[in-house]
Amino acid sequence: MINTQWEIQTPDGYSALVVPPINRSEERFTSLGLFAETDTETGVFELPILVERTPVMIEEGDPIAQIIPIKRSTLLDDPVIDSYSPDSKMGKIKHHFERFNDVRVGFYRNELWTPKPGGRNFTSYDAFQDHVSMDADSQATVDDRPDLVEEDRPFLPDDAKHVFYCREKFNEAVPKPKPAETHIPDGYGEALRDLGLGTETHPTAKWAMDAMELGYIVELDRPLHISRDPENGFDAFHAENEGENSFHQHVPEKIGDAHRFSPMEILNVFSQWSVVMEHGYSNFYSSPINHFQRDHRSFSGIVDADWYQGEVNIPGKFTERSDEATLSRGAAITQAIPLQRDALLQYAVINDNDT
Repeated sequence: MINTQWEIQTPDGYSALVVPPINRSEERFTSLGLFAETDTETGVFELPILVERTPVMIEEGDPIAQIIPIKRSTLLDDPVIDSYSPDSKMGKIKHHFERFNDVRVGFYRNELWTPKPGGRNFTSYDAFQDHVSMDADSQATVDDRPDLVEEDRPFLPDDAKHVFYCREKFNEAVPKPKPAETHIPDGYGEALRDLGLGTETHPTAKWAMDAMELGYIVELDRPLHISRDPENGFDAFHAENEGENSFHQHVPEKIGDAHRFSPMEILNVFSQWSVVMEHGYSNFYSSPINHFQRDHRSFSGIVDADWYQGEVNIPGKFTERSDEATLSRGAAITQAIPLQRDALLQYAVINDNDT
């Protein structure tokens, strides 16, 4: 348990999603994911970590967690699970967007991606007030899409805010996305409480369980065998499964042997599912929180699911814990958590309690 010496306070209705630093190749330890009610519970924040190997030295300044304030009332529940045919409205829209991707390089990145609210540190509350009171004309606009109209957005059925779609031919053949809470092993909560995590005002074990229950889990639809031969480097990294390949391996030359993250043994696992949400929503994809996957950990990212409805593709890293592993059908590959972009907090104020 790390005493961070910091207190975290959020406005009414906001909780802090605490996750390991996103997409960092940290092999010494993993911080526990928490969904902490920081609008009502105050006090110094303590963060449990799982030490991967001993001895371990965590240096001053090392990132140990990333905090994402989420407005609880904007979380979407009970998505529709549906399929589409080539001649349906969703099928035609899929074809429309696939054509754009083929002929317009960087279509999503350049035309659909919505900048998320950024973070900034201020040296004083007065500096913060000066910033938020700036003339509106000096602020950058974030939703300028002159060549797209509402009809270009993915199709949502009547009264639906959140839909998982797959092609008709896969509808009964692949595991359907499931509430994240259904992937929590039996006895997990009791085991956390037995460790004595948290206090009466900081129920850390409960917050860990709450984080594990957020959103939905996308499962691996067929077994995937992964192996490596350390003596032969990249050429010996191999993955395979039965039937049509549902993954592709990272091309080593794109990163190069001299890159500080090399070797990165990356697999992009394909899912047959697409996600569509009401306007203003993105999906935050995370390696399943507090699952501590032994062999493969997916990267995290935010996809604007109101504009971009591509299949859920999950890039991830084969860890260095073993040289051979088989991921089973139904394994939790990624956790999808809906976020309302306008509800993300844009600023943080850091108070020095000693002054």
